[in-house]
Amino acid sequence: MSFFGDGPASKDFVELPYRIHARDLHWIPPFRRSVRGQLAPSYPWYRAGVARHFLLPGRGRLSAFWLPETDVGYLGSFECSADQTLASALLDAGARWLRERGVAHIRGPVTFDTWHPYRFVVEGHDRPPFLLEPYNPPYYPSLWEGYGFRPVASYVSMEAGDLAGVIERLEPFHRRALRSGFTFRKLDLARFDAELALMHTLSQASFAEAQGFHPISLDGFRRIFASARKLGSELTVIAEHQDGRPAGFLFGYPDLSDAVRAMRGSESLVAKARFALARRRPRAAVLKTLVVMPWARGTSVGMALVANHLGLAHAAGYETSIHALMAEENPSTHLSAFTGARQLRRYALYELPGT
Repeated sequence: MSFFGDGPASKDFVELPYRIHARDLHWIPPFRRSVRGQLAPSYPWYRAGVARHFLLPGRGRLSAFWLPETDVGYLGSFECSADQTLASALLDAGARWLRERGVAHIRGPVTFDTWHPYRFVVEGHDRPPFLLEPYNPPYYPSLWEGYGFRPVASYVSMEAGDLAGVIERLEPFHRRALRSGFTFRKLDLARFDAELALMHTLSQASFAEAQGFHPISLDGFRRIFASARKLGSELTVIAEHQDGRPAGFLFGYPDLSDAVRAMRGSESLVAKARFALARRRPRAAVLKTLVVMPWARGTSVGMALVANHLGLAHAAGYETSIHALMAEENPSTHLSAFTGARQLRRYALYELPGT
């Protein structure tokens, strides 16, 4: 097994997923340049964290991530053929590296931290993933469980149809928020940098008490949400109070999974042409992140943000809304159930017992 630290990733490490998933028609290949950028020492996460990347050439890979002064370490960037011996060798190497640093809890799959992609899909493999959704072959969770990992948290994505009916159900909450002095507007692309800085501040304050929270720099946040500029502003909504205080936001975007899949991980002119040819009006709008400031909770702002997002989606001709990646105990899940949304997919986060 070879490994490398925070330096440039080997070409085999970057290319391995493209080999393992070569025949998987559901998989959305990530952009190679983005993957290389995340593994380079200039990536913002490395200013606070350390990592070790493990490679079984042509067969499997894994990364171990740790933020010093914390007692939680993560294993992520996992790709492997359906071979328990190989998977266990990778997981053992990553777990050993984290234990050597005194990590008390080893969790995964998490790449970098929970601001980045994490979780395994454990139910709902029959339908292709939506854009920016975690994806894995059905056998990945069993490889981790075969090593000893056990689920510690469960998440769901849900899908709502009949957007007009859902909007009608949410309208009383929208009116209540308006009466309480809240206003709602779309993301302003003309002020994109300032808008991202605002979303960063709101996210830090809203998620500060969430399990697995780690602060993130503005630069790191910009890297993660840079896609918001490319995806446009038609489905992202910001809430403000009439006294000038920002109250929250909803990050939404069109499910352009088919068009991005057609690019095959490349950003060349040919790939962009394939994107243009495959692009068509998506069926679904994706509700990815819902943030409400603590002081604004209980005022119906969350419901009103969803109502505004769905209003924009319905007006633009979308048929359904995907409420993405919610912890099962989170109020957002109950809100989605209230709208009549049904479960689309389940995910799990794992922890290694005894750590």
